[in-house]
Amino acid sequence: MTREGKTRASAGSKRARTEDVSASEAPRMPPAEANSDILAIILREVTALKVAISAQQNLSYQQQHLSNQVASINDTLLSIVNTQRHLSIQVQGLANRHKKFYTRLQDLPIEIIGQIFAWIPVQTVFKYRRLSRTINERLLSTEFAVLNLHLPDFVTKSKRKIGGLWLVLPESYQTVIARAVTSRVETVNCSKSIIKKRIPKSISCLTAVQEIWLNDSTLSGAIPDAFGALNNLTTLSLRCNSLTGELPSSFSLLSGLRFLDLSFNQLSGEFPAMPSTNALETIFIGKNRFTGPIPTIFGDPHKLISLFAEDNFFSVIPSSVGRLTSLEFLKISGNPIASEIPSEIWNLAALRCLDMHSCQMLGSLAGMGALRNLVELDVSNNEFSGRLPSREIYNMQSLQELHLIQNQFSGSEGKMLDISRTSLMSMCADPDFQRDHVKGVLQCHIPHDWAPRTEHLSDSDSEHEQEPESDGESDSDSDSDSEFE
Repeated sequence: MTREGKTRASAGSKRARTEDVSASEAPRMPPAEANSDILAIILREVTALKVAISAQQNLSYQQQHLSNQVASINDTLLSIVNTQRHLSIQVQGLANRHKKFYTRLQDLPIEIIGQIFAWIPVQTVFKYRRLSRTINERLLSTEFAVLNLHLPDFVTKSKRKIGGLWLVLPESYQTVIARAVTSRVETVNCSKSIIKKRIPKSISCLTAVQEIWLNDSTLSGAIPDAFGALNNLTTLSLRCNSLTGELPSSFSLLSGLRFLDLSFNQLSGEFPAMPSTNALETIFIGKNRFTGPIPTIFGDPHKLISLFAEDNFFSVIPSSVGRLTSLEFLKISGNPIASEIPSEIWNLAALRCLDMHSCQMLGSLAGMGALRNLVELDVSNNEFSGRLPSREIYNMQSLQELHLIQNQFSGSEGKMLDISRTSLMSMCADPDFQRDHVKGVLQCHIPHDWAPRTEHLSDSDSEHEQEPESDGESDSDSDSDSEFE
């Protein structure tokens, strides 16, 4: 072999050894399973990193929110400090440098007066109204009423009732309280209390009220036109007060009213029609000064059971009385009716008591036998005449009391009225009629010394009724001072 050939062979041998060494030193590729594990680890690390970043962002947000709250609190504190500084400067400006105390009470700022007296219970705070005119005006303001309001003083959750304290307070207080308890109060009750006030107009705010009992409460003045909003009202009693004037038109809107008692007042004018009162069962309006026809117009006349309208100035029994087919008690005595009994009354078959004494009524009692359920009939002190319908009385098996005294009956159907053939337990008639036309004697324990009311309202009475309510300071001062002292 030549030298050149040997050289080429040696070079080739070296190249081969180099390639073998390179091949042996090159890294081996991992299998596919190892790659999956590595990727899973990487994904977990990435997820953990994202969670950490999100937590960091939330923490930053909370820190910013807390920072804002702290800034707001600092602003509030600064405002309070400034207000206190302002009030302090005002107080210092009132100082009398020659004395140790602040003697110019009437010059106190309204804000200070409110803060001082707001802590005094409402039952006693009005005693301080006489200290100065400024204090008086502040204590009567609506703003102070809101500041001094403490609802447990007026109404409790368990009873849902408001009482007399509300009624004796000044009007500003009444309004604030009524608005605060508008949906809570179901009963207003201060019967037999010394109120010496008018019915507050703010009573219209008590829209949830169902019963109002204000009888014997020394209330005076006109009834406010404020009842129309009381859609839930079922009972209204204003008995035995000194209420005057006409009934407000809003009474006709009381669709749920079942019981109405206005007796023993000085109410006047015609009793209004009440076409929306579909549930009314009982009416007491006796001992007033109502005029015109006896009320018979109601939303559902068949619901009415009792109508007591005695001792007024009613002058007419309208024929519509015949629509009151469920009426059991009708008392219209002491009214100057001066007419015959309308035949429609004999259609009231459910009647148990019919009292028409002292009404100047005339004519006869013919037709009374249709009242088969009648227990008591009083027609005494009238001008009834003609023959007593004895045969009809015999057929009235429920009749127990019959009062005929002070009339002009000329006789009885048949020769005599035989009491033994009746169910009567009490009867009275004029002595001559008793002797000549009644067989048998029964005692009567009811005094019959009534006189019909024929007088009219004098001019002075009318002026007194129409006297406007004073809104001056002296009136409210005297009321509240007397109430809380």
